[in-house]
Amino acid sequence: MISLRARLTALAFVVAVAGCVADLNGPQISKALTTAKPEMMGMVVASMGTLREDTPYKTYTLEFRDIRSKETVFLPFNAFAVGGTPIDFRDGKADVALFAFQLPEGRYELFNFELSTGGMKINTHRRMKDDISLPFDVKAGQVSYLGEFVSLPVYRQGGTEAFGGIWSVRDQQARDIQRAKQKLPGTSFENVVATIPDVSTLRSSFFIRTIPNERIIIP
Repeated sequence: MISLRARLTALAFVVAVAGCVADLNGPQISKALTTAKPEMMGMVVASMGTLREDTPYKTYTLEFRDIRSKETVFLPFNAFAVGGTPIDFRDGKADVALFAFQLPEGRYELFNFELSTGGMKINTHRRMKDDISLPFDVKAGQVSYLGEFVSLPVYRQGGTEAFGGIWSVRDQQARDIQRAKQKLPGTSFENVVATIPDVSTLRSSFFIRTIPNERIIIP
């Protein structure tokens, strides 16, 4: 299990190649998921971010795992003014970063997320009480595109302090794959399959499909 400290200090884009554990500048991948033979690995591409001027939290982490082995992958987005995650896209009010990494062929799921204020003295964490399951497949020699995930802060009407976050999930495949090709010129992207999790199957309201990049205000 990757330590909380490691997740909170993870920063940017990295490609995790077979036989190597990702460093602290990108996806935090359990070592057991890096030992497969190269011919059994598939590429995963996703983008992730939050609002540029409205970031009550400083670290946003999506948590994935292999359904069979329960080995984990954590994708962190750091919104620190200095030393934060490098930005690939400015989409309206949102800053978004691209992630591309390799995993062994198998069935995986997005099972939770974590929001952290990142304070030195008081560090508030928010996550779902119960895990969910948004499954997707990784195939050897294939690029699995997971979509764009943007965390939007939630405020009560008239309130000034966010008390949670909701993830907007949408298809930005053309944009994200084009950027991945630029960052990884030696990688083939001829076999790309959209494996965007179907959030409509969830009872949870923390993941919704394609809404504007704005703060969410509820009564």
